[in-house]
Order: sequence, then C-alpha cells, then structure tokens
Amino acid sequence: MADQPSGNNPWVNVAPAGELALAIAVISIGALMLGKVDGSATLIIGIWIASGSIVHFVVGFGCMAKGQNVNANAFVLFAAFLMLAAGIEFIVRFFGMINGWGPIDHTINGYLWIPIWFAVWFFTPSVLKEAPLVFIFAVLCLDIAFPLTSLMHLGVLGKGFATVAGYALWGAGALTTYMAGATCVNNSYGRTVLPMGAPIIKKKQ
Repeated sequence: MADQPSGNNPWVNVAPAGELALAIAVISIGALMLGKVDGSATLIIGIWIASGSIVHFVVGFGCMAKGQNVNANAFVLFAAFLMLAAGIEFIVRFFGMINGWGPIDHTINGYLWIPIWFAVWFFTPSVLKEAPLVFIFAVLCLDIAFPLTSLMHLGVLGKGFATVAGYALWGAGALTTYMAGATCVNNSYGRTVLPMGAPIIKKKQ
C-alpha cells in the first residue's frame, strides 16, 4: 500500500482497521436482526466478530499510546464485549441450537446491553466535538440501535423494532466503512480526497 509516513510519530493511525472491524460486526448483526440470514449463520457471525476483538484491542492500545481518551476507552470496551463476548455468545448459541441446549434466558442480554448503550450516549458529546461528521452520523446510528436492542431483549419493545435497529446498524456499518477508506486515502495523498466533514461542535479559538 502506498502509505505515507506520519512524520516523527512512531505510531501510525490504525483507527481505520478498528472502524472496519466495527462495520463487520454491526453489518452482520444487522443482517441477523433484519432476517436476511437465519440462526444457522450465528456460527460464522460469531467467528468474524470474535476475530474483530483482536483488531479493536490493538487499536485501543494504539489510542492509549497517543493519549486519545475517548477512542481508547471505546475501542477497548467494544473489543471485550461487542466483539469478543458477543462473538463467543453467537458461537455458543449456534451449538446450543443444533444440540438442543437450554433453555437459555436471553433476557439477561437486555441488562448487559444497558451499560454499553449508556456508554455510547456518554461518548457522543465528545464525538460531536472531536470526530469527523461522517463518524458522528455513525455514532448517532449506534445511539439508536443499542437502546432498541437492549429494550427488545428486556421485552419492553416488540420484535418489530428489530427492523429499525437493524437498519441503524447497517447505517453505522456503511459510514464507518467509508470513513476507514477515506482516512487511508487522504493520509496517502496528504490532502482531503474523500471528504469526511468537520466536527459539529467547534473548538474555541
């Protein structure tokens, strides 16, 4: 890849890899929620999502080295739970389905999603100030999808809301895929080739 060195900084920007790993996770979960695939796909989904945890851990540690507080916390949190734990759960769910394990009370997922739901909401004000516009829209999609997912598991909302959550996840996946590509292209050319937009909240001069 014709990538350009990042000056005197020994750490390169690996955030695009994390954004693509997130896209893989949310697009695959969105496909399941939208009924585009059935339960037999959970094994493949689980393997891919669990593998994404490696990427997110690496990106999270890179963000720590650069002193990027919100990014570091978000990537490490997502690596452990949105990626690794969810991936293992999908794999176990697949084998439970074919071997007749259970019953397993999936209501607990609703409670477990609550901290992730609120974490993303609490991260959002920082994202509005620090992130490009395209990533802001991606996070806003997650702001919709995560609470809906939690509330559906808890039985507060009906399964009909899976359509809204699924398309919100697909929106986040499309936007993070674009951002990953745009970041790499723009870095290679040393200028804005693919626009990503500016943060909504401007820093004080």
